[in-house]
Amino acid sequence: MKETEQTLFLSRWLSEIENAALSSRALCIAVFSTEDRSLLFGNNAFRLLMHGTAANTLINPSIDKLLELPCPPDTAEPVFEGMLTIGSESHINTTIQARIFRKQGQMLVTGEVDLNRIVMQNQRMGELNRETNNLQRQLTKEKILLEQTLDDLKKANEQLAILHEEKNKFMNMAAHDLRNPIAAAISYADILINDPDSFPRARQQQFLKNIEERLQFALRLMTELLDISKIEAGDVALKKASGDYVSLLQKSVEFNQMVANYKNIDIRLECPKESWYFTYDNNKTEQVLNNLLSNAIKYSHKNSTVIVRANQESTYVRTSVTDHGLGIKEEEIPYIFQPFHKSSTRPTAGETSTGLGLAISRRIIEEHGGKLTVESKEGEGSCFSFTLPLHDNTDY
Repeated sequence: MKETEQTLFLSRWLSEIENAALSSRALCIAVFSTEDRSLLFGNNAFRLLMHGTAANTLINPSIDKLLELPCPPDTAEPVFEGMLTIGSESHINTTIQARIFRKQGQMLVTGEVDLNRIVMQNQRMGELNRETNNLQRQLTKEKILLEQTLDDLKKANEQLAILHEEKNKFMNMAAHDLRNPIAAAISYADILINDPDSFPRARQQQFLKNIEERLQFALRLMTELLDISKIEAGDVALKKASGDYVSLLQKSVEFNQMVANYKNIDIRLECPKESWYFTYDNNKTEQVLNNLLSNAIKYSHKNSTVIVRANQESTYVRTSVTDHGLGIKEEEIPYIFQPFHKSSTRPTAGETSTGLGLAISRRIIEEHGGKLTVESKEGEGSCFSFTLPLHDNTDY
């Protein structure tokens, strides 16, 4: 090989070594100025390890101490050789076996980096980051749950306040409806006790009848108050047994027909079977039928007809009570099943109402697994209908 070729080859080889050193991730090279302590150069390996400023990058010993080391004149020997920590105090540091040279106002730092240790440190940092992210996500979820719980508590308190107000209203209405008939009965009784001779016998009999009616109303109201209290407390206690539903319908129609006769109202039963056995609570279902028929009679005109229909639809029995009376105003229909709600429509013969019958009836039917609904048009009449499942379930 000629001399020029040897020189060119050596130059290229040195250049490749220099490029390799500059891009190396294992060989750490850095140059500092001894005058202003600034970092003049750092290859890839050094920059990967370096955090913060040049002044606090070399920690042990500090850059200041290294720059103060005596520099032997015209020597190629290192002024420092030993373990050196690279990295700021707020980050994970890497220790290298370093050699430091000082010459012509510069300080050269070289050393080999332990890549395996860096990889392990990076993995640990990654694990810590993932743990931190998981904790942050968990805290976010718990914050959302806490906010949801607080929102639920707020809504529950608002609902309790509404229920408390409704309870007070309920009690006030109950006290009012009980006080009026009892006070009236006492007034009539006072007249009969203190001044009976001032009234003829027929008039006295009317007073006694009025007393009986008022006390019967008060007794019925107290009974229904006990019923609604038990129902609201979840103590309906249905006693279901297999029974002939047609027989129950006939019994209820016959009983209410006697009351309907006073207004010359005819109650007609339309039922497709002679007997119809399935499971239900006989007494409470009869209570519902009597309540619906009683209302139909109260709000029907004289000489009209009330129709009771019963038919099977799929897996349940639908029973309806239809009258051709005064009907219910459209805006009052959504509230008709609330306790103590009384329609603005008044009974045709001045009959009394507790305002509890429909609320009790709906809860009885719902406990059976059925539904009680109403369709009504003011001035044309109403149709109340309820369903009872043919089997002891609510899947329909």
